[in-house]
Amino acid sequence: MAETIFLDTGFIIAFFNKDDKNYTAANRIIQDTLKDYPSVRFYFSDYVFDEVITLMKARHVSINSIIDIGNRILASRIWTRITINEEIFQKT
Repeated sequence: MAETIFLDTGFIIAFFNKDDKNYTAANRIIQDTLKDYPSVRFYFSDYVFDEVITLMKARHVSINSIIDIGNRILASRIWTRITINEEIFQKT
């Protein structure tokens, strides 16, 4: 079974924002994890995706950058979106 890791908003923001104090660490974590666990799957929820977009808008990131980052997240082969339905919501 593949290893799974849930990504939160702060991590995703740091991963894409070169000005974030945790940018280097976030990128190193992804690289090291993929090296050590090649079959790892990273997951994020639709709630987290919404938070990422909202936070970027609040920080006045350009709409083109927001669209680009959003598309890169959604198109990723190693990052998978989980839709929070009622059953998942209740379990959490």
